[in-house]
Amino acid sequence: AVEALRSLRTALQFSLLEARSNLLCVGGASPNAGKSFVATNLSWVLADAGKRVVLVDADLRKGRLHHYLGGDRNNGLSDVVAGVLPLEQALRPTQIAQLHFLPTGALPPNPLDLLGSERFRGVLDDLSLRYDLVLLDTPPILAVADGAVIARLAGVNMIVLRAGRHPVREIALAAKRYRQNGVVIHGAIMNDVKLEARFSGTYAYHYQYEYKRDV
Repeated sequence: AVEALRSLRTALQFSLLEARSNLLCVGGASPNAGKSFVATNLSWVLADAGKRVVLVDADLRKGRLHHYLGGDRNNGLSDVVAGVLPLEQALRPTQIAQLHFLPTGALPPNPLDLLGSERFRGVLDDLSLRYDLVLLDTPPILAVADGAVIARLAGVNMIVLRAGRHPVREIALAAKRYRQNGVVIHGAIMNDVKLEARFSGTYAYHYQYEYKRDV
């Protein structure tokens, strides 16, 4: 997995050279694709290569990056955007000196309004000046509209797909949803690939788009 992420890091460097900004958005089609796992570990390999990176949990409904990096979700992105906490107090160090983390903060009742605000854009602009790369973990596009609002602001957009889980129609619908919102997808990351598996050609899919806000 680490070697695969290092290869992805190399590919991203070329995309970022031509990108309009240093904002990298990691999204997904539907829940449980593993995008948070990919975003967390990708941020580590990017920081390990010497980049100053901030990992932002921009899923203001069910963000769980704090489970990977320790601590809780309090005093994070939503609090900074709402103007109740300075950005400096919300940014958290990690075990890698080059990597910082910004959790969700308190889950708001109106995440879409918060993410679509000028204050959110201002926070991203500030982060963009402070770091070489701003990596945003966003909600799945088929579950809520939040992911599209954030992706429109990014320089590079990646979508995470879990091997053997998504029907072609679901992937096509996700691509269409991004396109309808003016978002260009620069690449897909296939997660949880079992190289030793023998596929019969018949798949059974079970998925749902329910994506309720945590309490």
